[in-house]
This record gives sequence, structure tokens and C-alpha cells, in this order.
Amino acid sequence: MNGKRDPKLRKSSTFLIAFGILVLSCFSGWGAQLRYVETSRPDLLNPIDGSRNVVGVRLLQLIFRGMIGQDRRGEWVPEMALALPVLDTEAREMTINLKDGLQWPDGQPITAEDVVHSFRIYTDKRSRYGSINIFELFEQVEAVDQNTVRFKLTEGDPRAISRSGFFIVPKHKIGEDTFLAPENNFNREPMGAGPYQVVRVEPNRIQLGPNSRYYKPAPPIDDVQLIVNADENIQHSLLLSGFVDMDPVVRPQDLPGLQASLDVGVIPYDSQSWYGFAYNCKNDFLKFKEFRQALSYAFHADDALQASFQGQGLLVSGPYTPSSFCFNPEVNPYPYEPQKTGEMLDRLGFIDIKGEGIREQDGKPLRLRMVLSKGMSQDNKDICANFAQQLGAQKIKVDIDWQEENAWYKKVFFDHDYDITFVSWKFDEGSNIYPLFSKTEQGPGQYNITQFEHDGIQEYLERFRETKDDGERAELGQRLHEMLHEQAPYTFLWTLEHNSAYRSDLLSRVIIHPFYFFTFIEEWELY
Repeated sequence: MNGKRDPKLRKSSTFLIAFGILVLSCFSGWGAQLRYVETSRPDLLNPIDGSRNVVGVRLLQLIFRGMIGQDRRGEWVPEMALALPVLDTEAREMTINLKDGLQWPDGQPITAEDVVHSFRIYTDKRSRYGSINIFELFEQVEAVDQNTVRFKLTEGDPRAISRSGFFIVPKHKIGEDTFLAPENNFNREPMGAGPYQVVRVEPNRIQLGPNSRYYKPAPPIDDVQLIVNADENIQHSLLLSGFVDMDPVVRPQDLPGLQASLDVGVIPYDSQSWYGFAYNCKNDFLKFKEFRQALSYAFHADDALQASFQGQGLLVSGPYTPSSFCFNPEVNPYPYEPQKTGEMLDRLGFIDIKGEGIREQDGKPLRLRMVLSKGMSQDNKDICANFAQQLGAQKIKVDIDWQEENAWYKKVFFDHDYDITFVSWKFDEGSNIYPLFSKTEQGPGQYNITQFEHDGIQEYLERFRETKDDGERAELGQRLHEMLHEQAPYTFLWTLEHNSAYRSDLLSRVIIHPFYFFTFIEEWELY
């Protein structure tokens, strides 16, 4: 490509911006007071399926609440609970009392039975909840009376308190079944105990209105709308022109223009996430760590970070970011050494015997299928194409298989029908990587999509999960970081520096939670 821009492309971009503004201007008649923009929206709006990507995590925080939550300092505080849970370590029991008079948006009482039913939904094997491990300390949950919940614990572990912050769902709206099947109407008309409730769901918009029975004072913002705009190239224009009020994740290339505006405020926040190429470790070639290492040496990650994100991020060497207590600073990312890749492939017996530009081993050509979602950002599409090109330079044939978002999710998470894919993982403060690398988490819908197994790493994962000592957890996490870097089930790429932008002429006192984003929306103010 040369550096000149096609005039037709310039006209096309102008049309797209105008079209986006025209479409969004139609929404203004609905009187939304906060409109934030995303490139997609979750199809199923329940706390299990909706939480499988960051767009859903942000939305769910507006609709649902749990018995306890976290304040600005990260301390656990009561939400729907009257006080923090009471833990009896000797009896291996934990008791939680709900506040009196709690109601769902339809006026039905929120009771201990709702908590019990929610627990059963999360732990139903058919639900395939990705964070199922948070319930491992709970042996049984029972309703003592309308407002009292008792947890029988597998052990008297203080971590049980923080594990009780899961979102509660209404039993009377869902029914007796503990599996939220896709056809269940609750997925499209959810009901939670948060400050907002779903008013209308459309392909390119989800409108939320106030929950009149919210157990706290009503937040200053009356209505919230998620606006879906798949063309990320006009995201900043929609914000600058005032047709949306917030962009949760600003593209780095759009940041300078937004920072120069007097009407836009920018807030940086820790993404607590990393990106990487995932390898199917059941593949005949990818099952060998040396082969996976060779692929990691082949990719110029630093150049890609500079080209796509203007260097606004940090290369990572394993599954922990520098903000994690498990991050191991002694482990460096794989350097770009294409010559080393070639030497390793030669030693492994992959040779271009026929001189046709593709290596083979025992007559089997070195061909890999990269399955990707059409819904990913253009920057990430470029990164994947770049990776395929650099592997091609090593005489590895990579076929890119583009799939619609839902089809990609099924192929990768359920069928494991891929060789390479591109993913990002976002973590809370617990830095729990057990679901990603444990051999017990390989089933359909679970998070060990690489089907990675390693006895030594499994032992460390179990010890990390079981220990109550923070110092030991840090040591185990740093050792896991080192071991997973060596095993390379992923080519670990980078963590990005995220920025949120908002209309500063509309909003003030905006505080962002790095994981849930809208946690503190009740403290935001409108001019």
C-alpha cells in the first residue's frame, strides 16, 4: 500500500459518518440522558451468557446486583445484604441476611429463595458458567427464612465472603428450571435488582430505564442507552458531535483528537486484560511446545503494537499483566527472531522438500487454520493478517476462516474446531487463570479453549486455588507465569492502556471501574 488515500474512500467515510449521525439523531426523540456506544451487543442478556465478553460485562453491571459489592477502595461492602456475611470457620457455615423490603422491578419481593435459585443456575452443568470456580467453596446453599441465606462450605475459608457477590436473578421470572436455555424469554427481557431495567431491545440499541424499586436512592442519570455502531471508524465523530455521550474504549488513533476537544473528557484506566493467539494443543503440530515457541518467535509483536495502537500498551510474557500481584517481571516476552523460528522448525523435521513454499513433515504439509470473528475490530483483523503473513514467510500455510460472531464462538468454545484463534481475556483482582489452563476446564463452553494440559502446571493451579496465604499465592502465580511462558499455549501479546471518553459538557464526577466499568454510575453527575 502507498501513503495516498483514495478519494472514493474519503467520500465513503464522509457518507458513513453522515449516515451514523442521521441514524443516531432518530434516537434523540427517546430522551435518553446517557448514550454510550459499543461495536456490538450481547444476544443473551442473562448474567451467565452476557458476561462472556466485556460489552456484556459493562451492560450487566447496570441491570443486576448481588448481596455484596465493592467500594472505590476495593473493599467488600453490603449491597442487598443487611451486613457483610457472617463466617463460622469451625462450623464451615456462612450466613447472610437480606435487607427488609427488597423488591424486584415488578414489585415481587426479593427473597432468600432467589439467592438459592441463582446459585443453582450458575452451578447447573448445562449453564457452562465460565467462572464456575468461584462457587467451589460452597457445598450447599439454603434459605433459612425469607431473608436469611445459609451457605454450607467445603472448608472454613475466608474467601467465601467475597465469593458471595454474584448477581441475583428472580426465580419467579425464570421458573423452576435451573438452566437458562437460549429460548427462555428472560434472556431478552431480563430483570435484575440494579439501578436500571431493560425497556426496549433492538438490533442496534438497548434502552434502559430507572428501576423504581431500587433499594438505594435513584441515580442522577435517568436513562441509559447502549448504541451499537459496528463502524469503529466513526466512533470518535459520534462523540465529538454529541450524538453519543460516552465511548468506553477509545481507539488509540482517535485519542489525540478527543483530548483536543474542550467538550470531551478522557479517563485512562487499567484494562486488566491481555491479548494473544490461542493454539489448539490437540493439533498434530501444535501439541508440541517447541512448535508453539517457534510461532511466538516468528511474530513481530512490538511492531504490531506500534502500528495498530501507537504503542499505547505493554508487551506481556504470560497470562498476567503488570498490575497483577502474580506478574513475574523476570520473564521477558519472546523476541522477534524469525531466523530462530526457521532453525527450530528445521530441527522438528518441517522441511520444504518439494520446493513449493510450504514445509511438511512425513509428507504432511504444515497448514494451519486460523478461525476468526468477523465482528473483531479492524486493528485486530490487521494484526491477525500480519501474523498469518509472517508465518507464511516461514513457509507455514495459514488459512484464515472468517465466521460470524456466534459461529466463531461455537467453533472455538464448544467444538474446538480451529488451530489458531485470536482472543483477549479480562480479569478481576483475583487474577484467576484456573479456567484457562486447567485440564478440568476443557469441556464445551468452558474457558480452556486451547485444551492445554500439563501435570506440573495443574499442580500449581490447584495449590494457587487452595492456599489462603497471600504471599504464597503471589509466589505460585509468578511461577505459573514463568511455566506458561515456556509452554506457550498462547503467543502472549500485550495489554492495552484503555481510555474512556465522555461528554464533559454533560457529565461530571465520572469514575470508572477497571473491570465492571459502570459500578460507580450512581455517583456520576449531570450538568
